[in-house]
Order: sequence, then structure tokens, then C-alpha cells
Amino acid sequence: MKRIKFVFSLLVAVFALGIQAQVNPETAPVMTFEKTVHDWGTINEGDIVETDFVFTNTGKTDLIITRIKGSCGCTVPSNWKKEPIKPGETSKFHVKFNSRGKPNKQQKTVTVTCNTIKGKEYVRIKATVTPNPEQEKLRAERTAQRKLLYEKRKAEQARLKAEREANNPNNKDVVAKKIETKENKNIKAYEKQTEKELKRAKQERKRVEKERIMSDKDRKKAEKKAEKERKRAEKEIKREEKARKQAEKDRKRAEKRAKKERKRAEKARKAAEKERKKIEKMAKKKEKLRDKVKKAEAKVAKYENKLLKMQSKFKKLESRGKLSPNDITKRQLEMQKQEDKIQKAKMKLQKAQRKL
Repeated sequence: MKRIKFVFSLLVAVFALGIQAQVNPETAPVMTFEKTVHDWGTINEGDIVETDFVFTNTGKTDLIITRIKGSCGCTVPSNWKKEPIKPGETSKFHVKFNSRGKPNKQQKTVTVTCNTIKGKEYVRIKATVTPNPEQEKLRAERTAQRKLLYEKRKAEQARLKAEREANNPNNKDVVAKKIETKENKNIKAYEKQTEKELKRAKQERKRVEKERIMSDKDRKKAEKKAEKERKRAEKEIKREEKARKQAEKDRKRAEKRAKKERKRAEKARKAAEKERKKIEKMAKKKEKLRDKVKKAEAKVAKYENKLLKMQSKFKKLESRGKLSPNDITKRQLEMQKQEDKIQKAKMKLQKAQRKL
């Protein structure tokens, strides 16, 4: 399998070199990126972040991308165009970064193998990964375990070497003393190193625990703050609801008052209209009464004129002696009737005048 991979890599390299050898610098494709570095800033360990690198072929011939590879297994490029990219055409490829097991500052390189003059183009990604406390604790424990295992293997090798020297008959006593001294030294050094590593691991655990407690405190503080904000928001919503209800109440009260005012105004208008009609009616009535008074006055004057004529004629005829007693009686009755008419007409006139 390794041989197949090697042969394939060799073929790709030869192909790329062949393409590069055939590239004319004047007409060669040029890969111009919108950005060559992308920084995600601060992210949490375990987050998977993604971005796109957009580029344009600003050369004079087709751009051919044969391979895009990240400098680490955590950086995975994908989705690049396998077909030739025409001059002036814009394309892109996708890069995904998995921050699991990659704490602190990270910088990775993505290599693009293509038929430009250089043969390879490079873009970089950056991120500051905030370590996961649990993962940090596990990493510290694994480091301590590896160191302990290394010390154990070293002590075991020293012991085996000492045993071999002890089995040599030429220098048994000297070697035995050396072995004993060396073993004691190794044991003490091992114990000291072990104690040191355990102490360091304990300190690391305490630090991680302290960070966890601090993170819990921060989380509780954040939760408390969020709860306070939520309560404040609820209070604000209640206050707004109360204000809305009060505004609705005021609006209804204003509508009621306006309706009442409209009714009062309508009532006043009707009363004024009624009063106007009444005044008009009274004016018409007075006009009629004036006409009646005028007619009554004219009637009285007519009757009086008639009576005066009757009296004058009666006096003339009586002075000439042309009237018989029956005529005198008759004319006196007529004059009396006329006086009665005048009296009645005057009574009507007085009555009309009183009404006026």
C-alpha cells in the first residue's frame, strides 16, 4: 500500500514538473487570491470552523489544479474545480479546520499544486483555540504517565545492564558494588522523579480543577446575569403591557368623552334648532297677529266711517222732515247695529293687541 502511495505521489510530482516545464512565463496562468490568510480569531477546542478561498485566473492560459492538501490532518480542503479554469474566471475551494486536540495558537498551511510558474501556491489559516479544561487535564495526566513509563523503562534497562555486569566473573565484587550504588542512585532518582511528576500532576489537576471551578463560577455568574436580564425584560414587558392597557383605557375614556360631547353638542344643536323654529313660529304668529290687528283696525275704521255716514244722512233727512216715525226707528236700529259691530270689532282689536 505504501509503495502504491509513493508511486502515485511520484507520478503526480512528475506530471506537475512536466506541466511546469511546459509553462511559458509570459502566458502562464496566475492564481490571484482575494485573501491568502484567514483568521478565525478565538474559538473553543472541539469547534469545527470553515471558510472559502476565492481566487481568479489573471493569466493568459487555462489554470489546472492537480491537488490541494493541508499541512495537518485537522485541515481538510475540498470542493475545488477539477476542470481547467479559463483566464478571467473566478473559482474557489473550501477549507475545514477541526480544533479537537489543538489547543492554543494554531497556524496551518494549505498547499495548492497547479500549473502556475511556481508550481505551488500557499494559503494559511489561523486560530487561537481556547483549551477545554477536561481535555487539558487528560493531556497533563497522559504526559505524566508517559514520563513515568519512560523512567521505568530507563530504570529497567539500567537494572538489566547491572545484572549482566554482575554475572561477569572477572569483576564480581566491584561490579556488585557499582550495581548496588547505581541501583540505589537510579531508585532514588526514579523515586524523586516519580514524586516530582506526581506532584506536578497533582498541581496540574488542582489548576484544572480551579479553572473548572472558576468556569463554573463564571457560568453561574453568567446564568445569574442572564436571569437578571430575563427578569428585567419581563418587568419591562409587563410595564409596557401596563402602559398599553392604560393607553387603551385612556383611549376608550377619550372616545366615551368624545361621544358624550358629540351627544351634548347634538342635543344643543337640536335645542338651538328647536328654539330657532320656535322663534320663527312666534315671529310668524306675531306677523299674523299684526296683520290681524291691522285688519281689525281697518274694520273698526270702516265701521266707524259707515256709522258716521249713516248718522250724517239721518241728521240731514231728519232736518228736512222727510222721515216717517217708522223710518226713524228703522234707521236708529241700523245705527245701533252698526255701533254693536264697532264695539265687537274694537273688542277683537284689543284682544289681538294684548296677544301681540
